[in-house]
Amino acid sequence: MSDGQRIDWRAIPSRYRRWQGLPVWRKALWLVTRSVTMVVLYVAFAAAILWYNAPATIEGIGAGRESVLSLVGLFGRQPDLLVLCLLLVPAVLAATLLPHRPDWR
Repeated sequence: MSDGQRIDWRAIPSRYRRWQGLPVWRKALWLVTRSVTMVVLYVAFAAAILWYNAPATIEGIGAGRESVLSLVGLFGRQPDLLVLCLLLVPAVLAATLLPHRPDWR
């Protein structure tokens, strides 16, 4: 938070009630917008990580010398990238879906 911003904790229940009162199409639009944003950011960060770790492979894919399937081999050669991918996908899904789950039981 920047200086001067304060959280009004008393407003959270009213904001939650307003959220619950929104029509289904508005909630769906919000979910789709947020999901697309997360996927775009995830792809951008994944591309940056792959570009940094394997520039020759990425340049080969971009130039058409290599197939996109060569990325599967890249994950086999660098298991830390596979672990990073396996940790980030559930994290992105959780950040997208869990904050507005209606029932936690």
